[in-house]
Amino acid sequence: MENWSSPKMKAIELFSEGTYNNKQVAELVDVCPNTITEWRKDPLFMDDIIELSRSLLRGRLAPIYNKLAVKAENGSYQHIKLLLEHLDNLEEHKSKNSDKVITFVWNESDS
Repeated sequence: MENWSSPKMKAIELFSEGTYNNKQVAELVDVCPNTITEWRKDPLFMDDIIELSRSLLRGRLAPIYNKLAVKAENGSYQHIKLLLEHLDNLEEHKSKNSDKVITFVWNESDS
């Protein structure tokens, strides 16, 4: 992540949560909405929002995948389809990045 000013870092954190709009973030970091609009035009700023969002989500994936697997095991067609599509995407990603390994572990006691 870039070395942003304190207001920009706070804005990145707020946007990465996915619950605030430009106006709300502007108010929370004490800048005008036009400043937020300008910041969001910067690809590096947006990359840092995406990177932080992914980092925050990564810690929540295991329980999400577990619930998805349980629904699929219980016969939900939509959940089976979603799980199989996701696994196909992982295989495709794995073949493109053969030096990286992604492992998911489902713990039935978490459901």
